[in-house]
Amino acid sequence: MEKSIFVQTCDLSPEKRHAAEVLLGGALDEDELLLVRASKGRILKPGLNREALNEAYRERYAWSAEMAKRVEGVPQSESDAAIDETVDFVRHSRADSLLAPSKASLRKGLDAGSVTKRGAP
Repeated sequence: MEKSIFVQTCDLSPEKRHAAEVLLGGALDEDELLLVRASKGRILKPGLNREALNEAYRERYAWSAEMAKRVEGVPQSESDAAIDETVDFVRHSRADSLLAPSKASLRKGLDAGSVTKRGAP
């Protein structure tokens, strides 16, 4: 069962205010509204730290740059049509019959030449 409480900081006893400040990691202003919520559950996966996020963005940017090189020379209308076809397929397919492709299988497909320049076999 979820429990929650809203309270103005100025209405807190000194002990409760101190406890809230310790939990939040900083001082509270008199005009702030404090919301405390408790529920059953657990954190499934901790968030990434700044360094890990930056590395993930660098990897994604490098992958995007590689993809852009592979489709260089392909008309925008052709790439748009391929995207539209894929989206239409996914929207109209049964969700339980779709298998999400792994990153390795996507990479294998690209390496095998599934994305080709116009006129290439």
